[in-house]
Amino acid sequence: RGVDPAMAEAAARLGTLLARAGVRLIYGGGGVGLMEVVAQAALDAGGTVIGVMPRHLARKELIKENLSELRVVD
Repeated sequence: RGVDPAMAEAAARLGTLLARAGVRLIYGGGGVGLMEVVAQAALDAGGTVIGVMPRHLARKELIKENLSELRVVD
């Protein structure tokens, strides 16, 4: 993933805490980096994760799979 392990651990804790608190995570929908770690941890903890990505980026970026919902917008 190319991220510092300590940062990835903190990101995963954040995702888990968000899900446990019932906070719905809305983010850019990418499948790389620390935000992907946050999103996956939230999903693993039973949370709702919504990706919102502009159409022009959806063609270029790696979109996170298994999101609760993905909105590709103009």
